Parts: sequence; C-alpha cells; structure tokens
Amino acid sequence: MLQLTLFDLQAVLTQRLDDVDSPRGETSDGNLSPWRRTVLETLEPDRLTARREPSHISLREGGTWSGPAQFEMIDMMGFLLCVANLPPESDALTISITVNFLQAPPFEDLLAEARMLRMSRRSAVLDVILRSASIDGVAVKATVSYLCLTGTDVPRASAEQSDQIKEGAPCT
Repeated sequence: MLQLTLFDLQAVLTQRLDDVDSPRGETSDGNLSPWRRTVLETLEPDRLTARREPSHISLREGGTWSGPAQFEMIDMMGFLLCVANLPPESDALTISITVNFLQAPPFEDLLAEARMLRMSRRSAVLDVILRSASIDGVAVKATVSYLCLTGTDVPRASAEQSDQIKEGAPCT
C-alpha cells in the first residue's frame, strides 16, 4: 500500500539524493544533477514511471546514454518505488541488481518504468525497464532487490557523525 504521494516522492528524490551533490542540486561543473533533471510522472502501488532529460555528463560516444547513467536510473527507480510503499522514515538498501543492456537508447529523454514484483516486510524485488521514445522495444531491463529497513532497523548517525558529515570529515 502506498505511503507517499507522487509529490512526496519527488521531495524524497530531491532531499535524499541531492545530498550527493551540492546544496543547490548542481554538479561540480555547474550542471543540474541527474536527480534535478528527473521528473516522476505516475505512481501506483506497484508501478512508477519517470523521465530524465539528457545532459552531456551522461553522453557516451556514438550519441547514446552511458552505462553508468542507465544503471543509476535503474537503481533510483527501484529505490523510490520501494520507499513509496514503506512507512515514513524507512529506508531501502540495494542488495542485488541484474541488468540486461538490450539496445543503446538514443541520447534523448530516457523513459523509465519500475514494477513491484514482490514486497514483504523485509525485502522487495522489482523490474525496471528503460526505453526511449524513438526506438521500438526495451533498451534496458533490470531486476533489482532491496532490503527494507523500517522503524528501529534504520541506522541513524550520531550527533558527532552528523557534524563530521556536514564538515566533510571522514566518520570514525
């Protein structure tokens, strides 16, 4: 059962995943991070769709999306659909990803669809497909598994660790 709305999930995307970039959501070269270029389109209990705009940091020779950019989109989609079905303040940790690159998607908007295959109290298994509007069929198909952490299972940083993270110092 969904615990978040599409609006809430977009906020999770921005809040949780922008932490890896600058506070303004930019990469070191001043471009918008991939998270800021991703628009979540539909959310159902067992399905999430999204669209990501291309950026030169995701371009591979030959005019296609880079493998790491595709992999990142797969994991993000699975994570978000999993978290959308968990109670607030829960987390999902990737434990397995199997990816089949079927054809190179052209360097245009990347369309993604995640489908929940199985969800239990402790784990979730999802299929994620990537495609592009100008190609027939699926470009990438992946199966992703997550460990679901709820309530007291979710690791929390101590006040000292939080301060170290904010300062950019390594945690001990």
